[in-house]
Formats: sequence, structure tokens, C-alpha cells
Amino acid sequence: MTHRSTADNARPNAQPSVLWVKGYFAFPPVINADGSATFAFNVHHRTSTSQPGPSTASSPTSKDQKNATDEERRAKDAAWASRVEREAAARATRRERERAEALRSEIEWVRTGGALRDELGRRDPVRTAALRREIELKDKEDRLRARWDTYDLRWRATAHTNAKGQSRSAECEAGVEVEDGREDEGMCFADIPWPVDPPPADVSDLTRVRIADFLLEPLTIRGNTVSRRDRIRASLLRWHPDKVSALLARVRTEDVERVKEGVYTVFHALREIQDEERAN
Repeated sequence: MTHRSTADNARPNAQPSVLWVKGYFAFPPVINADGSATFAFNVHHRTSTSQPGPSTASSPTSKDQKNATDEERRAKDAAWASRVEREAAARATRRERERAEALRSEIEWVRTGGALRDELGRRDPVRTAALRREIELKDKEDRLRARWDTYDLRWRATAHTNAKGQSRSAECEAGVEVEDGREDEGMCFADIPWPVDPPPADVSDLTRVRIADFLLEPLTIRGNTVSRRDRIRASLLRWHPDKVSALLARVRTEDVERVKEGVYTVFHALREIQDEERAN
């Protein structure tokens, strides 16, 4: 496209010239030989077809890298969670150990007659009295547990005694318990692990009340899982006359009748205890 200056058209005989104005052209004109100016514009029209952009589909390599990164992050998260859990468990164990040590120290202090104090250093009679009750209860439970364990252990040892039936007159007549398992000696009345405490001197000491206290009182220990009926049932099986025939065979001759009477006494007392339990 060619444009001529209006000044040149008005004066055909005049020397061709270019009309100059102040300013500048963004696209300078081309000066022809005759002095006219030609403006040339190259207009590029944007087409509707856009240039292809980067592909949105991920290549297999990029997917593998992403999966590896995710897997690594999950592994780090799991390791961190495991570490936090271990540290929390260690702190809990340490606090529990410290509390147990502090409690042991307080128990020993109160046992010797000391008094606990509060945060301000003042005597704390309430906590001191509560701890004394706890000490008494724990001591009682320890005695009951030890008593029952000794009784059960003696029964097991008695079942494996290999005695010859010979006499131990001096010890038996004095009511002294002799070590189970001693060979060449028979068992006497005092060797039988009777379910009463203290051990009986004679059959008359095998009362229902004493037998019930001995067998059932350990069930009051905190954390016990044995029921009264289970304890009574197991004791009936243990003291059934037919079950202790092997025991009677190892008793010295002069004590057989007394031991047999004691066995029947215990068995009948257990039957009465069982009837009372069922009635309740």
C-alpha cells in the first residue's frame, strides 16, 4: 500500500518534498526517488490454530520418579511416626519407674514411722494414713499369697514323696513337720499339708471355719481370677478319700487312722462349704 503527501498533490509543479512533522514513527516511512514517502505495514493475522504447548501426558520415567518420591516420603513419615511412638513409650516407662521408686521410698519412710509431707513441706496426715492402710493391705496379701503357695507346693511335693514307711516317732509325736521327700521314713500326721493355719495338732483343729478361711481368704487378693466355687471344687477333688489313697499308703502305720480321720473331716467340711456357697 502506497500513500503520498497531500502537499505534493496540491502543488504539482513544485519540488517534491516530504511533509515533516514533530515526533517519530513507530514504523519509519520509505523515501522514494521522487521524494514521496511510502508507508509499508506487514500485518500478521493471528490464526485460530495455536502453537502446540508442552504435552500434559507424563512419560513413564516421570511417573516412576513421582512414585519413588512418594514412596520415600511415606517411608520417612513412617520412620518418624515410629520414632515418636518409641520416644513416647520410653518417657512413659521412665515416668512409671520414677513413680514406683518414689512410692517405694515413701512406703519405707512410713514403715519406720515417718510422715509424708505436701508440696509446701507441711505434714500430710491424710496421705500418710492412706499409705499406712495400703501397706497393711499389701502385707496381708503377701502373707496370704505366701501361705497358699506354700500349701500348694507341699501338696505337690507330698504327691511325689518316696517314703519307705519307717517310723519317725520323736518328730511326729512332737508335731514337727519333716521335710517331704526324705527316704526310708514314713509320713506322720504333721507331714500332711492340712488346709488350716497354723498347722493342726490334732483332728479337732480341722474345723469348717478354719478350713473355709484358709481356702477362700486368698481369693480376696487384688487381681485374683479364681472364683470361690472353682476353689471349693478343686479342693474337693484334692481331698476326696479315693484320691488320697496313695497318700495314706505312705503314712506310717501308727498314724494311718488319725490321718484317715483328718482326710474325712476335711472332705465333709468342704461339702458343707460347697452347700453354703450354692445356697448363696
